[in-house]
Amino acid sequence: MKQNVLDKVKIIELNKSYPSLHKLSYRYLTASYLDMLIVHGKKSWKIELTPKPLEQPIEKSFSGTLFEKHVEEPRVFAAVLNEEQVGWIELGYEK
Repeated sequence: MKQNVLDKVKIIELNKSYPSLHKLSYRYLTASYLDMLIVHGKKSWKIELTPKPLEQPIEKSFSGTLFEKHVEEPRVFAAVLNEEQVGWIELGYEK
């Protein structure tokens, strides 16, 4: 039976001194945006998000690094497959 690739993935926690912290590049293409409406009630309020189409799709791209100064108390985890980091997640508070 073929082994599921997710069974081979290991999750490790990284710290600032980890030897191979990568510069990360992000890119996405979108044809819509979220329109926000704040609805006030007598004792509460809520936010409604409604997808709206753009006239033309927009491509956005930016880069960053892990453990940036604006993230307080960061915790960074990497997904490792065949001894190669294939994904990251950073948790923390932003100033």
